[in-house]
Amino acid sequence: MQMNLGIQAGGWDRERVMQKWPPVGMSNEEYAQRWRESQPQFIQGSCVFCERWGHGTGKCWYLVPELQPERWKPEAGIWVFGPGMSYPG
Repeated sequence: MQMNLGIQAGGWDRERVMQKWPPVGMSNEEYAQRWRESQPQFIQGSCVFCERWGHGTGKCWYLVPELQPERWKPEAGIWVFGPGMSYPG
């Protein structure tokens, strides 16, 4: 799986962001589970899925909806498992 989102000067690099969406034929549940169990879960302290510092894929709010704070809002362009799923614009 790809590990970099990629942001260009003019906004999101749509092609690289789409690499983090579930492949055709794979359920959202299976996709999120594979990411949560992936190794490595983080590189240099940053999650390999969302690239935020301080957690791995097993504790990523984008992949584990039970950990999402009540008023948390996902960043546009990053796939989210569960309620409030985001799609690239």
